[in-house]
Amino acid sequence: MKQENELISLESITDYLHYYRRCLQDPSLSKQVVEKFVDRVIIKTDTIEVFFKVSVVSIGGGGGS
Repeated sequence: MKQENELISLESITDYLHYYRRCLQDPSLSKQVVEKFVDRVIIKTDTIEVFFKVSVVSIGGGGGS
């Protein structure tokens, strides 16, 4: 069975992020948004490190030799 690759349009990604941005305005939904996008936070005396849940899939390309 051949697997078809479905590409997500820039418009779909933009709509998705705008939806969650609007959710941040609602205090009851803010925690859910943070849990969806933030993996962990490390607080140090002089810095704060935020690690996001981001996956980037690269299909083909690169042109390496």
